[in-house]
This record gives sequence, structure tokens and C-alpha cells, in this order.
Amino acid sequence: KALPVCVLRELAKRSLTEEETAINQLAIGAFFFACRSCEYLLVPAAQTWQTGTLTLGNIRFFRKGARLNPQQHNIDADDCIILTFVFQKKDQKHDSVSQLASGDPVICP
Repeated sequence: KALPVCVLRELAKRSLTEEETAINQLAIGAFFFACRSCEYLLVPAAQTWQTGTLTLGNIRFFRKGARLNPQQHNIDADDCIILTFVFQKKDQKHDSVSQLASGDPVICP
């Protein structure tokens, strides 16, 4: 089941440390892209899944059409994000999904 948006908003309010902020950003990204838990977390049965876990290399950030390095800029100002799923259960390889900025100050990939 997906978390309600109000839970994600509450997590964002409580993000005090860098680790808590990273967890919140991961949860919002997973929510926005309707990810399965095995796509963004290491799960106990990960070896039995065909789906690959996303890494930073699978996430691309853009501003005005230009690709940006997520480690060298403020991702809050990006206007597009693209996730590439290396392998999925539906036997699709390198399936990319994009999302434009929503304009919401909290719930925005």
C-alpha cells in the first residue's frame, strides 16, 4: 500500500539531520514514481527479485533541458527528473520514466 501524502508531508517537517532529509527525499521519490520496495530499498529477499535497486546513477536531473550533476547543485531548482529502471519484473530493460516539477514545495520529485 502507498503512504498517504500527509505522512510524507509530516516526514518532511521532521527532517532535522542530513540522514533524515535523505530518507524523506527517498520516500517522496518512491511515492512519486510508485516504486516497489525492492526498487529503492535493500529487502531480505533481494536476490530472488528480478528488479534492480535504483542507484544515484539511475537518476538524472535536468534544468532547462541541461543535465545536472546531483552532487554539485541544489536539486530543489530542477525542473525534470528521469529514473531509469535497469531491469524490471515485466522483462523490460532500461525503462526510463520522467516527471516534471510539480511546483509543490514539499511533494515534488
